[in-house]
Amino acid sequence: QIRQLEVQVTELHQLGEAERYLWVLSVVPDSAAKLRCGALILGQARELTDLRLASERVASCCQALRTSDLLHRTVSTSLAVGNFLNRSTSRCSAQAVVLPDALLKFEELRGVGEAEDGSVIPMVSSGSETPKEGGRGPTLLDFVAQALVDEATASAASSGTALGRTMEILREEAEALRAKALAAGKADLEDADATCKQVLVDSAKARQAVAHLAGAAAADRLAERVRGICR
Repeated sequence: QIRQLEVQVTELHQLGEAERYLWVLSVVPDSAAKLRCGALILGQARELTDLRLASERVASCCQALRTSDLLHRTVSTSLAVGNFLNRSTSRCSAQAVVLPDALLKFEELRGVGEAEDGSVIPMVSSGSETPKEGGRGPTLLDFVAQALVDEATASAASSGTALGRTMEILREEAEALRAKALAAGKADLEDADATCKQVLVDSAKARQAVAHLAGAAAADRLAERVRGICR
């Protein structure tokens, strides 16, 4: 509409501030394409660095969980304990556990006394039941943790490794896993996915627009920045 008015430079004083701004834009060559590129560069594309760092934290956490010997032993011990507790039931031959649901369930179940058959696993009840004398007993997750410590102690004794160093390694691995999980938990994957999809749409439009810019040095630099975002 500003172009249709054919306002001359000498008549700019008749326009308001907003109209004068639009008039300047209308006389700049390829202003629409440049504005689209500028909106991409200064808009959501600025979040790509943070999104990349967040994705690296999530990937690092996933890799640590896959390769963690401590987590593998925790899962296998939990599976064995679960199958023992579910003996004589239809769930006694489980081949896997669902994380973190299984560990959360173990945290809900507490020991209420020694088993009548003298087994090392105490009788358990849900955490909502009233505890007997002596207060609340340890959870099944506490039992699993103690089993891992006992296993590490036995391994240290058989290999001649100092027990203190063995416990330190166990603690360091647990703390490292916790730190990576907390860092990865701060990443909003759904929001990151939506942002990336929007950047892809905007960058495709900007790249299409920048293809028609004149070959000036400034236009070339703008086009290179857009191509960098697209990559």
